[in-house]
Amino acid sequence: MSRPEPVLEFLMRLRRLKRAAERGASRVRFALQGRQRMTPLSEEEVGQYHRDGYLLVPSLVPEELVSGAVAAMWQETGAEAGAPETWGVLGPRPEGLRDARFLATYTDRMLAAAAQLAGEDVASFPRPAHVFTINRAPASGGWRQHEPHLDCTIAESRHRTFPRPSRGDVLFHHYLCAHASSANVSGAPRLAINHKW
Repeated sequence: MSRPEPVLEFLMRLRRLKRAAERGASRVRFALQGRQRMTPLSEEEVGQYHRDGYLLVPSLVPEELVSGAVAAMWQETGAEAGAPETWGVLGPRPEGLRDARFLATYTDRMLAAAAQLAGEDVASFPRPAHVFTINRAPASGGWRQHEPHLDCTIAESRHRTFPRPSRGDVLFHHYLCAHASSANVSGAPRLAINHKW
């Protein structure tokens, strides 16, 4: 059943008001927390993001925060690093987790980078209240890409050019950038978290 146009218009205006109120509240929190505005990315990096639709920023999250998030991942999922028989619970199905060690990885520097890429005020980028896992347990067989999606691309345009990810790397991608994960053939779980603004 379709809704009449005036109702849709009202709902759209209501959503805009809600988002404006949320942004205002975020700016007040930003100021009260004494957070600083910064621009951690170079003009070249921002330009690359707008040209390519994604930007990989190595070591954006400090190692000590990554270590805490890794420990939280094992603890929260019930898997054990030294027990491969438990790794099946890691994923691939996303799981919402709220441990503070995950949330700590959303540093002021990371939030400022996200704001830079979006061309928005960093105060509009609050830390998430939870994260979603995007883990991959090791798979048998050769490397293969999973089907791309928009959160579709032509098969010839798919690439295997990303460098191997390291701890603390952050991949930003535009919401219209077709993307996909791949089979994990490394022999160790690939742990990651995800957030959408």
